[in-house]
Amino acid sequence: MRYCNILLSLTLISILTACATQPNEFGNGDPVQPLSQKEKMMATARNAAIESQFQNIKDGELTMAENAYRSSPKDPYAALNYARLLRKVTMVTQADMVLKPFAIDPKMATEAILIEYTKIKLSQGDFETAQIFAQEAFMKGGSAESQMVLGVSVDAQGHHQAAENHFRQALKNVGMDMDLKAAIQNNLALCLMAQGNNDEANSILNAIIPTSGGVEADIIRSNADLANKL
Repeated sequence: MRYCNILLSLTLISILTACATQPNEFGNGDPVQPLSQKEKMMATARNAAIESQFQNIKDGELTMAENAYRSSPKDPYAALNYARLLRKVTMVTQADMVLKPFAIDPKMATEAILIEYTKIKLSQGDFETAQIFAQEAFMKGGSAESQMVLGVSVDAQGHHQAAENHFRQALKNVGMDMDLKAAIQNNLALCLMAQGNNDEANSILNAIIPTSGGVEADIIRSNADLANKL
């Protein structure tokens, strides 16, 4: 499974950061509160909600990507590919260093780069910065994946209703990409669990399991078990 900004002024950063603490344009989000024990439990499941963190990386693939990047350090595609692989092997700090120059350059920041940089910031636990880049990605391309990572960024800050709105809209726009659809559904289920809607969350997760293989199915099944326990 392959699924689971821009040069920003200090003014824009401060505005969007402030939006993380009150109802905002993302929907009728609830004000951010300290994470409850339930939300802390669900945080352990969030990695798989973005995309599979257990993808098999072929032998030599990371080395090849590194060589391509070092040969053409100004090539955005080479940087994106290398950063993505670094993140997947949990070398998140290195991934940030590789991709940040492209993510903050208005001329280089494609939707794909912005989405990947959002995932990097999510992996670092920097949810407010992730929200900024996710919003820019969504404004630039409006894809289901950019709306999904925006939803994850908002959800991680406690705006569960706003995040739910994003996930449900992303599902309407996802088309035939079944891997991305499963990732969005998994995110939606976790968001519903945070709001106490465990029955619908469990129903969604159980519907995904037959279409997911290997580790992904195990992760989703464990999320479904968590929904039953909450």
